[in-house]
Amino acid sequence: MTDRQRDEKLFSGGRIFDGVNAPVDGHALLMRDGRIARVAPASEFAGYAGLREDISGKTLLPGIIDSHVHLFLAGQIPFGFHMMLNEKDDCGGICSMRLMNGRFSRNYIDLDQADRTLAMLENAQANLRGGITSVRDMCGRDFYEMKVRDAIDAGQHLGPSIVCAGKGITITGGHGWWSGLEADGADGMRRAVRENIKAGSDFIKFVVTGGILTMGTDPLRTAFTQEEIEAGIGEARRLGKKAAVHAQGNDGIARAIRAGATSIEHGFELRDETIEEMIKLGVFLVPTLAIPDAFRESGKGFSPAMRDKGLKFAEMHVDSVRRYYTAGGKLAMGTDTGFPYIYHGNNARELFLMCEAGVAPLDALRAGTSSAAELCGFANRGRLAEGYWADMLIVNGDPSADITRVSDRAHHHAVYKNGFDVHSRLGTEPARPWPTPFSR
Repeated sequence: MTDRQRDEKLFSGGRIFDGVNAPVDGHALLMRDGRIARVAPASEFAGYAGLREDISGKTLLPGIIDSHVHLFLAGQIPFGFHMMLNEKDDCGGICSMRLMNGRFSRNYIDLDQADRTLAMLENAQANLRGGITSVRDMCGRDFYEMKVRDAIDAGQHLGPSIVCAGKGITITGGHGWWSGLEADGADGMRRAVRENIKAGSDFIKFVVTGGILTMGTDPLRTAFTQEEIEAGIGEARRLGKKAAVHAQGNDGIARAIRAGATSIEHGFELRDETIEEMIKLGVFLVPTLAIPDAFRESGKGFSPAMRDKGLKFAEMHVDSVRRYYTAGGKLAMGTDTGFPYIYHGNNARELFLMCEAGVAPLDALRAGTSSAAELCGFANRGRLAEGYWADMLIVNGDPSADITRVSDRAHHHAVYKNGFDVHSRLGTEPARPWPTPFSR
């Protein structure tokens, strides 16, 4: 896109979804200097003599926001681990792990600092090419994702807007210990929050229960004590940071929302009384339905123990999201992209999975635009309104009637980021595959 093209362009002839209200016909959008200058009935622009784009048969909507990604992961099977459980094959079973050739494989764990940062940038740009114009990185690696965030914000690279958690805070040996910040006791929690903020975290992630990928941890079991949860979340809020909480079991979810959580990530086991309390307090649920989908669609790629663990919670997970939505809870789209078989650039499939779980297409679109922007703190993004940044996606057809028009990249016509035509600058292909450490 030339500078002149970015300066001003009128989109007309199709439908416009502003991120909140139902799509409308007969309107046009004027983009100027990377922002939205005007959205109004097309008749208002009858005499416009500048650059135009006819989007007849298409819908113009805000770029999609993914509230839960991991830029340092690439969707490969869990970190090259060969997982072996003993005969006690349940979530509390003892787990022994050996590394392939003593090293991690191809999730960028073993890359050096330069390659790891470049890989994160390419993953970020893969998201952007797939219509994801902003992301919330839920746990990075040694804070390098913040370098990518800052370089994009400075205009050095074209990529999605990024907010970063830094290192997820977990108990010693808890879920995600291999990339997180282990903390124990109230003072340890406060110290971990401050270390993340010192590094440049935009918000704080707390890992309050076990998880699927860390064998030997139970997703339904609460890891931290109530005192620890309250100390950590309280410190984050005292220092002006939102608290995103990985919580899969109902007990951990309930403890986290009582302590002041802003969002619950995953929410496998949501009981009715907990749903009621979340709604009362305005707590977001980030569903990450791509996780049960990954186990259903790609289960044979996991070890038997890992597959069984994932499938054990799949139906519970989907049911919890359905009941939360039906009760009127606040949803923000999030995928856990980077998790095995959930690939950067295909994030929008989550919208289809949300609808499959019972969410109306228009509500799914809101969850992926204006609601996600509210949760993530993206000012002037997530809507098509005057003064907002021109983060936009153009799709064939009407996604409010057929969500696949957004969720399937085959129906994407164009992506704009801050007014720049993404595909003309970055192409449409996914990020190039990075070599495994063993191929070097």
